[in-house]
Amino acid sequence: MMMEVPSGATWDQALKLIQGDPRFATLGKLNERKQAFNAYKTQRLKEEKEEQRQRAKKAREDLAEFLMHNERMTSSTKYFRCEEMFGQLEAWRNVMEESDRRDIYEDVVFNLAKREKEEAKTTKRRNTKRLAEILDSMANVCHRTTWQEAQQMLLDNPTFAEDTSLLGTLFHISFNLKTYNSFIWDSLLSLKFLCSVSQ
Repeated sequence: MMMEVPSGATWDQALKLIQGDPRFATLGKLNERKQAFNAYKTQRLKEEKEEQRQRAKKAREDLAEFLMHNERMTSSTKYFRCEEMFGQLEAWRNVMEESDRRDIYEDVVFNLAKREKEEAKTTKRRNTKRLAEILDSMANVCHRTTWQEAQQMLLDNPTFAEDTSLLGTLFHISFNLKTYNSFIWDSLLSLKFLCSVSQ
């Protein structure tokens, strides 16, 4: 009966909207009509609050999902930068409270940092294993090979050259070797030499 009557309507406003409805006449007395109207208002207010809560919840979930999967978003992206990048987007604006957006941002940054750390570990393990396999397959690498010579051999190796993620590993190893001396490389080669002798 009162589907088109807003929950904030007064009795007089509602009366104008529903007096032509034949169902309205079934409620004979004025106090029955007012009682039905008040029950409707109470129920409609509850429904609207629940709808609003559900919309807000969905908006928060949508923003979190958007930020988690946006390629421009990383764990080091600052909040003000997010506002600059995404402030005009519906996903950002649908979360009305800035404190809610900030909470979502902090959760996303935390989760991105965990994901990035895990991805970095996985990549490092994969690349270290792959690099060791390539070095093992290179017969001309021995305990007398210098790191500079091995680097050049790796760069000339087609298997190594085709895998672009290995270049980062090579840079990482080069940096560490320069920082921590060639002792690491010598140790690796000695270990390879000892393993090949014992086989």
